[in-house]
Amino acid sequence: MGTQTPSSPSPAPSDTDDKIDPNAQVPKVDAPPQSTPECLAEQEPNDKNTEPTAFTKCVTGELSSKTDVDYLTIKAPDGVTDMLIDHTEPDGTIQYTVTIANSGSAASGSGGTSTNNFNMSFTDKAPQTKVKAGATYLFALKWDNMSQGGTATKRPYSLRVNFQ
Repeated sequence: MGTQTPSSPSPAPSDTDDKIDPNAQVPKVDAPPQSTPECLAEQEPNDKNTEPTAFTKCVTGELSSKTDVDYLTIKAPDGVTDMLIDHTEPDGTIQYTVTIANSGSAASGSGGTSTNNFNMSFTDKAPQTKVKAGATYLFALKWDNMSQGGTATKRPYSLRVNFQ
C-alpha cells in the first residue's frame, strides 16, 4: 500500500466572505448597439412634391386615405446605370409614378417643382430602367382602385430601390 501525504486543513470561513463590499466598483456593461431599421419610415408631412421623404434604399409608409399621396425621393449614386424597384402593398394596389427632378426642383433640394421628361408609372412589377447617375428621382404614391377595389381604410407599403 502507498503512503498518504497529510493535507493541510482548509481555512475556516470568515464572516466577511458572503458580504458585498459597498465601495467595490461594478464593471460597466455597454448596452448592445441599437440596430438601424432596414427600411426608413416615411416622414410626414410628405403629401406635396415640395415635402418628400428622402430615403437611400428602402422606405415603409402608409397611404392613410383614398386622397392621400406620399412623395419620396432617392438619389442615384455615382457610377450606376440602372434602377430596380421592388414594392409590396398587403392591403390594396398603389399607383407609383417616378419622375426625375430637374436641378431647380424642390425634390432635388433647390426649390421649384418641375421635372424633366423621365416619367414611369406602374402598379405591378416595376421594370428595370436606365437612370442618370447623381440624379434625384421623385416617387409619387397614390391609392389605386382601378385595378383592385379593396375595402381597406389604409394602404401600407414597402418600397426598395437598388441601383446597379
